[in-house]
Amino acid sequence: MFPLRRLSRPAARVLALATTIALASCSRDHNPAPHPALGYVVGEPWFAQGVWHYPRERFALDETGLATLMPPDHGPVTADNAPYDPQAMMAAMADVQLPAVAILTNLQNGRAVRLRIDDQGPASPARLIAVTPGVARLLAVQDGTRVRVRFDQAANLALVRELGGGADKLAITAAPLGQVQAAALAPLPGSRAAPAPPPAPAPPHLAAVPTEMGTQTLRLPPTLLADTPDPGQLMLNAGSFSNASAADLRARMLLDVGAHVIRAARGRAITYRVMAGPFITVASADAALARAIANGATDARLVVELD
Repeated sequence: MFPLRRLSRPAARVLALATTIALASCSRDHNPAPHPALGYVVGEPWFAQGVWHYPRERFALDETGLATLMPPDHGPVTADNAPYDPQAMMAAMADVQLPAVAILTNLQNGRAVRLRIDDQGPASPARLIAVTPGVARLLAVQDGTRVRVRFDQAANLALVRELGGGADKLAITAAPLGQVQAAALAPLPGSRAAPAPPPAPAPPHLAAVPTEMGTQTLRLPPTLLADTPDPGQLMLNAGSFSNASAADLRARMLLDVGAHVIRAARGRAITYRVMAGPFITVASADAALARAIANGATDARLVVELD
């Protein structure tokens, strides 16, 4: 047993101060500051891999394309300030408001899940959506899987009301995608965005899934849904035009990817779509999109034309 020794007054003061600092440090470690509240975000224009993206509110989106996975080095929070969980039913899209609720279907096997779009991405213009490893495992999704994204309009409008959409937009800081810049880009002469198609009705077994309105801690359960497999045809969509001459000009720009003009009539409105494909492999589609972007068609996208 060691004999006890009385400390001098200066030494005792030093020991007391060190003990106070250590206790304060432990208190900070075990009682972290509360996480900031989830925010409603319509991000600023951002640039990655040769393409500008312009986020906007899209409550009833219905699109097809290719999926990929969220980066393994994702930060602790998403772009709308939600805690990032690699097992959550969570995803990223490039040009929509955050958060947004959607049904994601793997068109190759018919598996579907209801998830929340909480992040901005993916960086590659060849991919429509990036999903967490948890979503990928549930739906058997890997990079290049053909998918369909259908927004839940009622849930998205409810999120706007709940989170005060438009007020207090948060900075996009999670999952950096490269330097973000802003610039005003003029559309091609004679070009005009094609009229948005009406939302396609969801199959009865998907429509019956209850809409979960929630609080700011909304977390969707990993519930596997069943949809009809429809791998369709992998195509390159190089733009829709109301003017045939503008469509022909775009097609001539993309002769090296086999672009051609498809005339489509809806009532009295006529739209000219510039398309290329179908592509047998994802690699050939990715290469065609890269050539289209290099030739100036930076709005070109890969889509799945459903049967």
